[in-house]
Amino acid sequence: MLFRKFHAYRCPAYIKIAGLCIVIAVFVIACAAMQAREEPPEVAAEPQPIPEPTPEPRPEPQPEEPSLKDSLDVEIATWRGFAGGAASITFDDGTWDQYALGAPVLEEYGVRGTFFIISHLMNRGVWNDSGTVRRLMSWDEAAELAEAGHEIGAHGATHADLSRSGADAEYELTESRRRIEEKLSDVEVVSMSWPYFRSTSEVRAIAEEVYIAARGGAAIPDQYRSLHETNPSSATPPDLYKINAIGVRPVDPPEDWIELAEALYAEGGWAVVTLHGIDDGSLGPPRIGWQPIRPIDLAAIIEGLQSRDLWIAPFGEVAAYIRHRERAEIELQALGEHEVSVAISGDERANRVGVPLTVRLSARDEVGAIPIELVGGLAADLPSGRDLVVEVTPNSEPLIIRAAGEVAAGR
Repeated sequence: MLFRKFHAYRCPAYIKIAGLCIVIAVFVIACAAMQAREEPPEVAAEPQPIPEPTPEPRPEPQPEEPSLKDSLDVEIATWRGFAGGAASITFDDGTWDQYALGAPVLEEYGVRGTFFIISHLMNRGVWNDSGTVRRLMSWDEAAELAEAGHEIGAHGATHADLSRSGADAEYELTESRRRIEEKLSDVEVVSMSWPYFRSTSEVRAIAEEVYIAARGGAAIPDQYRSLHETNPSSATPPDLYKINAIGVRPVDPPEDWIELAEALYAEGGWAVVTLHGIDDGSLGPPRIGWQPIRPIDLAAIIEGLQSRDLWIAPFGEVAAYIRHRERAEIELQALGEHEVSVAISGDERANRVGVPLTVRLSARDEVGAIPIELVGGLAADLPSGRDLVVEVTPNSEPLIIRAAGEVAAGR
């Protein structure tokens, strides 16, 4: 219809042809637009990931069996032999009655004590103690005590009160040790006791350069208790240069020192007993030591201490043990899967005494409480669950520990 109308117009032919072309072009464009609305544009496809190859299954790793080094526990005893506490019996002044009556009682009970002597009065044989003349033991008698295993310690050169101003503490402390070691060639003096139980921080600083420990204390129970509050004789005393001590006198009932010793034992501490004179009525003049007790009373003291789980040893040995224990370092080195080297270091100054530390070695439960033994003669094929307890001198050759017998062979 439209074409007929268009053809009916009167106009030149070329115009009709041009108009017809325009009509056809508009029609084609319109059809294309309609088709574009009906068909959504093509969306480019997203790239698909390339699947990784499935890894070959691996066998599950087996847990490594721990070596003896990784399963060994090392414990240092608070007191030698894992005792519940420690005790020391000490004597001041070095009077002859201590040698004649005191030492035999100690030896009867198998106890080694400490005798603190006044070094520069020994040659005189007597000591004028504020008007009372007391007989002193001789150098030969002191040597005899040392050979029996007792400790010989220093009690000053002249028994001067070093807490007083003007006292020559340097001389009293250094010369006392030097003289004793000069006269007793096999003795090394490591400890001292303060004359009159008294000291100051200044003289204790001097003593620290000469000795490994020093004993103070009190002769009256109430004074001892007061000192114990500030410097208790615990397993690790706050100050090794004023160790508190229980002074035993004949005027004090035995219940007093027993009560004090019991309290220290309950705390796992160090009970230090100090005595002076020993008298059984058989010794004539010169006078015996200050505030003498009877040999039977000394025996009662020893029996009371031995009835408890206490390590009873000379004062210097206990002090050395404490110094070693507090500074001990343990080094384990594997010598293979079944052997371990155990090295223990301690306090170098305490080496002068030679007291060993008590050490417990055991394998932990995760490896079945391996029986272990000490290489070198003290070996014991211990049953499962038992510990190996040994005595170790610090700063010496290391121990060699190994799994015992069939355990080492089968692991």
